[in-house]
Amino acid sequence: RIILGAHSTISTLNEDGTQWIVRHVAGHSSLQAGDSFSLEQGIIGETIQRCETVFVRCYKEYKRGLPQIQAEDVSSYIGLPLQIDGKTAGVLAVAWKDRIDTVDPRQEAILRQYANIAAVAIARAKDHEDMFSLAYRDTLTGLPNRYSFYQELQQLLQKKKGMAGYLFLFDLDNLKLINDSLGHSQGDAFIRSVAESLQQIMAGSGICARLGGDE
Repeated sequence: RIILGAHSTISTLNEDGTQWIVRHVAGHSSLQAGDSFSLEQGIIGETIQRCETVFVRCYKEYKRGLPQIQAEDVSSYIGLPLQIDGKTAGVLAVAWKDRIDTVDPRQEAILRQYANIAAVAIARAKDHEDMFSLAYRDTLTGLPNRYSFYQELQQLLQKKKGMAGYLFLFDLDNLKLINDSLGHSQGDAFIRSVAESLQQIMAGSGICARLGGDE
């Protein structure tokens, strides 16, 4: 509202850095939170690739423009990178209905402040997620650890009172032999492969965890 934009979005990179994902939308736009696009698409993709602010005077003529946005009542567009630890983790993008030749320096300064605030918020959220992962996830397999397993099991038992279930405990035989003969990297790879197989078998129908070591 302060800069009289038609709509604005905050987007971030996905985990493998191959796509950008819309996280927040303000104003009237066909984009929705959760929409994802390749880095070759849109001003957001270009901003991420160039790691600098990108301004487009006429979005309808923009070669990388998203068709659904070009069909809207939008003329000019700007993308500002969200920098975290020197890397572009996302983009704050703002569109205007009326075409503008240049962005007013005062408006751009305001947008940069918003971009900095958004970057700090994303960094804090990531730190919180990393702390949660270390506390509740096994670092080798990504499965719930012993503490998380017992918590989830207690919650499941409370919800499923009176219902039957099964508990399987797997112990990987000869894991020490694999580590000693082929190296710990191969032993770790074996554990990860077993974890992946169990997850595929479970397919969301139960809890699969690594209690530690070969369990």
